[in-house]
Amino acid sequence: MLNIYYSKTVDGCMPKMFNALKQNRGSGMHIIFTPDRINLRIEEKLFDELNERCFFDVDVTTLTRFANKIISNHNYNFKVLTKPVAVAVVKKILNENKNEFKTIKKALNFNGFASVLFETISMFKSCNVSYDKIVLNTKNNNLNLKLEDLKLVYQKYEEFLQNDYTDSFNKLNLLATLLKTEDLKTTHFYFVGFDDFTPQMFNIIKELVKVSASVNVATAVNYIDELNNKNIFLNNVYLNLLNMASVNGFSF
Repeated sequence: MLNIYYSKTVDGCMPKMFNALKQNRGSGMHIIFTPDRINLRIEEKLFDELNERCFFDVDVTTLTRFANKIISNHNYNFKVLTKPVAVAVVKKILNENKNEFKTIKKALNFNGFASVLFETISMFKSCNVSYDKIVLNTKNNNLNLKLEDLKLVYQKYEEFLQNDYTDSFNKLNLLATLLKTEDLKTTHFYFVGFDDFTPQMFNIIKELVKVSASVNVATAVNYIDELNNKNIFLNNVYLNLLNMASVNGFSF
């Protein structure tokens, strides 16, 4: 089951979410996903809301930590690249393939260029766009050449990861796959404090709905009759969740 709790602000959703958790207590485990930056704040609020100093059926964590836990249950022995190491890998790829590039040769030695390329690759990966899906037949020939260079770097980066390494994006894709093998029928999941979700995260939510007792998402929306938050929250999360429920036949 997918439950959507909304308010004019992200913080305004939290009381509704905590009330849902209270109602579900006693029926299994409860896992709360938050952005890393507010993890501690959510834990403090949870202690106050539940009026408890210790609990064993509630876990406040991040998607990355949860992915690590699920993956550790399986026989995967790869090393996860940190961002600085991943940028170094991109720089190595640039140096090793500099004669093959069409448009970026002059930028190879610019400070931060490898980091910019890594951020671009990260954007593609968070949107579930693999390098073989990058289209090179746009109407702009110069753009096609730039995309061809980017595609080459992206492909070489993924080939590097095929051996003993992975990154956080591939790890989350693996999580979505492994969820099908986990026994989570009595586990309730909660997403709190997120301003938006990437397509990759929506995919994880979809898989969690299929295998868990419930998935509960707090999201901020703008109200049609109250426009004071119209330019801050665009209803993307709310509308995408509704679409996901409709397409997959989820009850909510």
